[in-house]
Amino acid sequence: MTTPPTRRSRALAWLTYRADRVLDWPLAAKAALLLAVVAVGLVACGALLRAAYPTDPSAHTPGDALWWAVSLFFDPGTMVSVRPGERLVALWITISGIVSVSFLTGAVA
Repeated sequence: MTTPPTRRSRALAWLTYRADRVLDWPLAAKAALLLAVVAVGLVACGALLRAAYPTDPSAHTPGDALWWAVSLFFDPGTMVSVRPGERLVALWITISGIVSVSFLTGAVA
């Protein structure tokens, strides 16, 4: 007697199916989706920095916070001037940069 699938296994199967369908999209659509996800992530990280450290000089305005997120995305070496509480956000941004470039390379190949 087999056990019925759990909600988690059904959700994982659905997510796997949807991800597999995205891989069939044209290259331009995959790249646009990746860039949109990265843009939303960078804005969210900039907003998180601005909300967590409202008096931080590197995030004096929302534009400064977004610039901070974008500069960490493209140059992770700028993390040396980041305070300990900001390092988790900076690490997330850096990892998302590495992963997104890897996905973009895989989509082209």
